[in-house]
Amino acid sequence: MPEAENLTGKKLGDYEILGIVGRGGMAVVYKARQLSLDRMVALKVLLTEFGRDKPFVQRFIREARSAASLRHPNIVQIHDIAEIENLHFFCMEYVEGHTISEVIHAEGALPPDRVLPIAKQVVSALACAHAQQIIHRDIKSSNIMIDRSDRVTVTDFGLAKPIHSRGVTQTGALVGTPEYMSPEQCVGTAVDERTDLYSLGVVLFEMLTGKIPFEADTLPGIVHKQVYEQPHPLDELAPQTPDRLVRVVHKLLEKRKEDRYQKAQDVLGALESISGISPPSGPARARPFTDMETVVSEEGIEWDKIDKKPTSSSWGRWAILGAVALALAATATLFFSKKTEPLTKTSPVPTPKPTSPSAAPVPTATPRPSPTQWTVVVESEPKGASVWLDGKDTGKKTTASIEIPGKSGELHDLQLKLEGYHAEKMALPLKERQAPVRFALKKEEPAVKPGTLILQVPWASGSGTEVQMLIDGKNKRIYRGETSWTGLSPGRHTLTVKCIDPYVNHTQTVKVASQEKAKIVLDFNFARLFATPRQWCHLIVNGEKVGDTPISNHRIAPGEYDIEFQSPTGKRWVAKGYDIKGGLDVNLHYDLPPFREIQ
Repeated sequence: MPEAENLTGKKLGDYEILGIVGRGGMAVVYKARQLSLDRMVALKVLLTEFGRDKPFVQRFIREARSAASLRHPNIVQIHDIAEIENLHFFCMEYVEGHTISEVIHAEGALPPDRVLPIAKQVVSALACAHAQQIIHRDIKSSNIMIDRSDRVTVTDFGLAKPIHSRGVTQTGALVGTPEYMSPEQCVGTAVDERTDLYSLGVVLFEMLTGKIPFEADTLPGIVHKQVYEQPHPLDELAPQTPDRLVRVVHKLLEKRKEDRYQKAQDVLGALESISGISPPSGPARARPFTDMETVVSEEGIEWDKIDKKPTSSSWGRWAILGAVALALAATATLFFSKKTEPLTKTSPVPTPKPTSPSAAPVPTATPRPSPTQWTVVVESEPKGASVWLDGKDTGKKTTASIEIPGKSGELHDLQLKLEGYHAEKMALPLKERQAPVRFALKKEEPAVKPGTLILQVPWASGSGTEVQMLIDGKNKRIYRGETSWTGLSPGRHTLTVKCIDPYVNHTQTVKVASQEKAKIVLDFNFARLFATPRQWCHLIVNGEKVGDTPISNHRIAPGEYDIEFQSPTGKRWVAKGYDIKGGLDVNLHYDLPPFREIQ
């Protein structure tokens, strides 16, 4: 991902930026305080290099407008979109919680009684978006957040577009995350709301089994499986899943979109009809989330799962996907022209055996109660880091043993802080036989602050002489007294000074240190130039016209020059590498050496 300036601690209009909570392929998400309303918000700031790219800006604005047009309790709310100091950003609600992907990583497969209410909320959000003619196109577990009470928020509308709109992304372009993409997305054909329903099926499969239905070592391998292969039967991987829920998931994963549910409302109705899943007794499930690690996931494709090699351009990624799409499209036409057997037909639901009323109840083992206090050993390299739990300092330093109250499976935010090192954070699930938690802390790079270069040219002071000055071939200045350049990055820079009268064409390397004001006084022991040929000529020095003869007492800085006389009749006399010494009078005659006539 491109490096971006960290805006933490700065103000962006009405927003005080508190820290980074997420990074994406084209944007950085910050936690911020909106000063006028005194509330916490999240700012999604487009990376500077993409701010100059019209298609990326167009996509970024489209994401904000797509989400802002939707009003639903399970869709992230957009408050504002703006451009300040050449930075494009939008402001959205700050959601405390974790993504479903993070929860699955910490807890493994989720029980059906927890999956079902989460699924209903996601489907409700999709139904709202589809009703507004907007498809998300990147539904995945890392784009769905849940808070401590399992309230769902669907985020990251970076690939959303109006249904049937051609917009920025044309039919034939491959967009999305391959592990969650519908077959029609994989072959680059037109998509509608049913592509979101397929992706939802992948997410439900992942929640119930702890794994996605299709995995492969290569991008073409994943795409091939999405288009042609059937997932492993869900009831074999997660036998505790009710049959009706199994059938819903398999219908969502049908290859032909005509065989899937046609509307999100149809899915919601199917989920509402599922009974027999009782939530656990006792108080409502609570998740000890405090501070969010990720507000929105990375844009588009999760490249870290596909190709570890960085690419020089985001557009290069789309080119690779486009090639895959073209390779598959030819064979996909035949596949989609034939009706495939739905999964629900190949996985019939077994008929339950009748139970005799007089049959004795099967004894069940009394589950061993989970502990209410958990001991976790925290280690770090180097040692001595402060241990923070759920946003509070425990007062202990690594290596440390900390006691955490709670129930099995609860997630807690564990963070280590050590001066001179980056803070490290993880979501820690409570479980028995907890292995020591180890952190490898990374050193912070010292803050690099810019320097200043001050330039003085005494020979031009008060004379009204026009002097051109450049740093690294840009940042041009026209002399108006003492000149300075601020905000220069520490290191070596190339200074160029040019002037016609006196003639100067000088280049040198200057070194600027962090927070230093480097001062250069540029002075010369000028020579005096005389040129009085028999006929009138232009005098050219290093390709620049100095004047017309006769020339008398024209100052020139010492050095080697290419000097040329040009007559009105087209004759030319040239002297290459003419060495001019400082403090001397130099008489030039085209009919004397080292000048020679050029035809």
